[in-house]
Amino acid sequence: MQTIIKSSFLALLCCLTFTAQASTINKSNESSVDDLHIVAGKNYKLLFKLDDSIDTYNHHSQSTGLGYVKNMVKLCEKYHAKCDIDVVVHGRAFPLVVKSDSLKHKLNRGVNYDYSNVINYLVAHNVRIITSKSSLEDNKLSAADLLPNVQVADSATLFCAEKVVAGYYEIDN
Repeated sequence: MQTIIKSSFLALLCCLTFTAQASTINKSNESSVDDLHIVAGKNYKLLFKLDDSIDTYNHHSQSTGLGYVKNMVKLCEKYHAKCDIDVVVHGRAFPLVVKSDSLKHKLNRGVNYDYSNVINYLVAHNVRIITSKSSLEDNKLSAADLLPNVQVADSATLFCAEKVVAGYYEIDN
C-alpha cells in the first residue's frame, strides 16, 4: 500500500512539475506590444564583439561590423532610447581600430578602407571602442598606432565577462 501511495505521490509531483514548467514556457513565449517596440528613455546595454567575421569589413552593411553598431546608435536616437554600447575589436577585426598608415605598413591584410570616420562617429555618440593588449602585441603595434579614442583593455575576454555580468547583451559579429 505504501508503495502505491509513494508511486502515486511521485506521479502527482512529476505532473505538477511538468505543468509548472509548461506554464513558465508559455509565459516566456508570450510578448506584449511593449516588448516589440523600442521604448523611449529605456536603457539598453549592448556589447558588440567584432572578431573573425568575414563581413566585419563591410562598412556599408547595417547588420555586420561597425555598420551594425552605427545602425543601433541611430535607432536609439530615433526612438529617444538610452543606449550604453561597448565594442570590443580583436582577432581578424583588429585592423578596424588601427590608423591607416600603420595598417598599410604593418598589417597589410588587404584592407584598404579607413575606418576613422566610423570610429569617430561612434565615439561622438558615446560608444566605447576597446581592443586588448594582446591584439597590440600579436600585431607588433603600440597604442600610438590605434585610432584616437580607442581604449586598450588588459584582457578583452575579461572585459566582456564583466560587461555580461553587469547586464549587457552580448552580440558576436
